[in-house]
Amino acid sequence: MDKKRLDILIDQFHAGDISSEGKKELMEYYNRMQGLTDWDEDLMGDFSETKTRIFENLTPTLADTKKSRTLRLNPMWLRAVAVLAVVVAVSFYMLFDTFNAPKLVAITSGKAMKEVALPDGSKITLNINSKLTYPAEFAEDERVVEFEGEGFFEISSNAKRPFIVKAADMQVKVLGTSFNLKAYAEDAFFETSLIKGKVEIYTTKEQHKLTTLMPNQKFSINKDVLQRASLPDVKSTIEVNAMQFIDEGKTAPVDVAWREGKFAFASMTLEDIAKEIYRRYGVGIEVDNQELAKTRYSGTFTTESIQEVLAALSLVKPFSYRKEGEKIVIY
Repeated sequence: MDKKRLDILIDQFHAGDISSEGKKELMEYYNRMQGLTDWDEDLMGDFSETKTRIFENLTPTLADTKKSRTLRLNPMWLRAVAVLAVVVAVSFYMLFDTFNAPKLVAITSGKAMKEVALPDGSKITLNINSKLTYPAEFAEDERVVEFEGEGFFEISSNAKRPFIVKAADMQVKVLGTSFNLKAYAEDAFFETSLIKGKVEIYTTKEQHKLTTLMPNQKFSINKDVLQRASLPDVKSTIEVNAMQFIDEGKTAPVDVAWREGKFAFASMTLEDIAKEIYRRYGVGIEVDNQELAKTRYSGTFTTESIQEVLAALSLVKPFSYRKEGEKIVIY
């Protein structure tokens, strides 16, 4: 329906000479508007003006009709107008509800790290191939964001408005703290490493509290178990361990070394290292040996090439590799 047709139907509606087909067309049109996220002014005209014409002019029209001594209205017509008014009112209410819903901002990092400043003063550093979604304005009672990938969160303190990160069927609840969160969709585990402050970790659906982390602790859980198992079984698979560090002074946690451009891992299986290599170098790695795939390695690299990384790893447990097209096969 174009604007001209809409204007005709609204005018006919107020004049009381709209046909049953026209009433149905107008009603169905406004009902369809419930699903819109943006008001199309070319199609509908000015939103405020249209609202005024529908609602503010509706009551006077009915009042004038009642004052007329020469016109008798069929009660069925009055009921139809009342029903139409309710339908249109509900449609506009739902449309306004859509307009008033918080506008969401989605940030993706792509192939490079990216820093994001949030409306509350918090700062989040996104690792590569990560995505953060947050409202342009936080609610008064809580600050909720959604996340996928890996990121370092530095959250401004506000006891009255807890900060909640939703990721991979889990929620991390904080008041003011800094922590690393790793929740790539393709990874088997959800991981949180706390640097400062305190965080509580919940399941998203049932809101079951799983644990509270203290500084230098790392939480991890298998996402598949989380989705399939009962709460007692889920809790039995939770791992809370001391964080590992690159340096002897324990000032550089392995889990946040990526912020300084370092490629670091501790007691990580070769199959998981292969995923990290793909994220860092953009080269797929296939481990064609199950024993090798489960072998654990530790290491820290900065500017080394992928060939230098593989050569260093092969010193721990010897393996060979070959290039097949765009990927590397370890055997």
